[in-house]
Amino acid sequence: MVAVLTMSGISKQFAVGGQIVHALTNVNFEINAGEFISVLGPSGSGKSTFLTLAGCLQQPTTGIINFSGKQLNDLTKQQKTKFRFDELGFILQNSNLISFLTVIDHFKLIDQLSHRKFNRFKATKLLQDLGVTQFTAYPNQLSGGQRQRVAIAKALYNNPRLILADEPTASLDTKRSFQVVDLLVDLAHAQNKAAVMVTHDERLIGKSDRVYQIEDGRMQQIN
Repeated sequence: MVAVLTMSGISKQFAVGGQIVHALTNVNFEINAGEFISVLGPSGSGKSTFLTLAGCLQQPTTGIINFSGKQLNDLTKQQKTKFRFDELGFILQNSNLISFLTVIDHFKLIDQLSHRKFNRFKATKLLQDLGVTQFTAYPNQLSGGQRQRVAIAKALYNNPRLILADEPTASLDTKRSFQVVDLLVDLAHAQNKAAVMVTHDERLIGKSDRVYQIEDGRMQQIN
């Protein structure tokens, strides 16, 4: 199997009120193409810190992060921005759609920021594959599940190799939560993507290829 992301000996410390907080301690993690991995942990366990490090949004205090053989620690700020845009797809707790843009306008904006012509066929095909057909609807005209599907489509639009989902079902009911997780699992397996979902909800991890747990900044595989 092809390793997409490898984190070796990762620790992250913060100074808070004159105290050193150990957010992560000696974390080792690897995900391969075509894998869906869940990371469990309560609030304050270090899950969010793990995800921001995996997403190249923070620098580890110690340790090495590699992406398909490329070391990320040494990238410049500009290189990290380009890397995130080209290689990563982020899915957040809330869909974070822009209220005054229609569904299709969100994809026009992505292409505009990339200085390329809008690919309507690609955008509509991706949305349809995820069960969204209301292309001209505004976010407030969609259900919570539909908004999250649009967010997933946005995350996939640049064809990233790694998908990072931060509590993607937090604002959804149980039925829609399972639907979103099923979508992510199917995408990882069918499109050979690496996908990591951070969650506190143990009900959602049943289809994971592997499950990790973070507690007090320490991470271990539990299945």
